[in-house]
Amino acid sequence: MKNNAIKLLTVGLIAPLMIGCNNKGKTGPTWSSDIVEEMELYLGEVLPFVELNEETIYHGYDNSNEGYGVGTYYIGDDNDANLVADYGTKLEEAGWSLVQDDEGEYYTKEVNDFELSCFFDWYEASDEYAAGNEIVVYCPVYVEPVTEEALLAAGYTKVNGWPASDVLEVLTDAYNIGAVNATGEWFVSGPQLIEGNYGDYYGIFLATHSDVTEELIETLEDNGYYYDEDYLAYFSSDDEAEIDVSLNNGFTLIDIYGPYLVPDVTNETTNADGSIDVSFTFASALTDGTSYANETIESTSASLNISKGNNDNNAPTYYSNGDTLRCYYKNTLTITAATGLTINSVTIEVGSVKNQTANNMTASSGTLTSTGTTAPATVTISGVNASTLTINIAPEATKGNIGISSITVNVSSAQ
Repeated sequence: MKNNAIKLLTVGLIAPLMIGCNNKGKTGPTWSSDIVEEMELYLGEVLPFVELNEETIYHGYDNSNEGYGVGTYYIGDDNDANLVADYGTKLEEAGWSLVQDDEGEYYTKEVNDFELSCFFDWYEASDEYAAGNEIVVYCPVYVEPVTEEALLAAGYTKVNGWPASDVLEVLTDAYNIGAVNATGEWFVSGPQLIEGNYGDYYGIFLATHSDVTEELIETLEDNGYYYDEDYLAYFSSDDEAEIDVSLNNGFTLIDIYGPYLVPDVTNETTNADGSIDVSFTFASALTDGTSYANETIESTSASLNISKGNNDNNAPTYYSNGDTLRCYYKNTLTITAATGLTINSVTIEVGSVKNQTANNMTASSGTLTSTGTTAPATVTISGVNASTLTINIAPEATKGNIGISSITVNVSSAQ
């Protein structure tokens, strides 16, 4: 098969290299010294020679398959001539073995305890590529040799002893592990915030100049981690935390990735009069499509319970389309002040309405007013003077919803 990804990745890497009879003491044409060094680095040996077009030759290492535990070395050219028709014979003469299975026909050879796999072919011209030859070898993942100088140059800090507090910051109490090489010398990079495709999380990268893998594995297993053969990494039992371990040039390298961060819904501000504003902001802080049949969001000075109430069908649900907590008819919101505090007022920002008016809600105490009946609108409940306030959404309705962007509760010490 043709590795189209390699062709695409190497468009900017095409560079004419001298190939031919420039190696003294050799008989016949050979790869250039640059290519020889490259093959020895990535493959551990030199592939049989093919006299590719020196004007269009491309080659290199690609790491896009590292997640599967392999790297990819490739070399090819643009050429109307098929130069690899007998390449299988050359490989067999060099000790490679033919394999025919579901993947097709290819050649393998064990080099440095790793089984290399070699695919090759000549391709006719297409709309995407010129005709040409290509050889692709799946090889060990290449990692630059680690040295103390390289770690320090990369921004690592040398510390004495296991960096317990930094690891705890990344993993949190729920996923934390015990100390490894507790009194040894460590190189530490992080903690640092990592922006992932599915959410943000913290990571920390550690290195120590000794093999502590057995101690680490024992510690991980004692703390409920398991090894995933597909990902070649250790995971917490709920797959929220990930720890990768490897050896390089006498160093143990440990990459630690903590659980996804849950955006903070709550925020508190102390006002000049001593009262406290507790804000519950839903936009970009809740998970799209998540329903809250009976869930409480806690803050220091007040809590918010979100409930289905008397609606038999729909619970309040957050939707990123509009960034609102969509409260359906007969749903309830219950606000409770912390011990010793009283609710003075509540401000509700309405971001959307459907088959309802923005102010179609009732409060168990206080006076409700609204800047309008359509969204956006601000609904205020003043003069509450109670430790608990229950808000009913469209209590007499049989359809519709009111989308709430945020709720701000003002509390102060009970009189």
